[in-house]
Amino acid sequence: MSSTLSQIETKWKAAVPGEPFDYNFLDASFDALYRSEQRMGSIFSIFTTLSLFIACLGLFGLSAYIAERRIKEIGVRKVMALRFKVLLLYYQKIF
Repeated sequence: MSSTLSQIETKWKAAVPGEPFDYNFLDASFDALYRSEQRMGSIFSIFTTLSLFIACLGLFGLSAYIAERRIKEIGVRKVMALRFKVLLLYYQKIF
């Protein structure tokens, strides 16, 4: 391979004497492209996980807010001997 490259370099210098002979292999270019795509994929995965976590926090906050507003209703239902499972099913219908 080195003999082929040296032959190409001599032909290059004969054809274009002022320009330096610069080359790179295609597999190295593909490798660099693949690595950048891998980095982009990992960045997207991190931001996706972060956004899902923030969305879950929002849902938790919303459900806590609704439960706080309906605390008297929950107390009345529990006094009337409503089981906890049925109470959870009732509030799941809201969401």
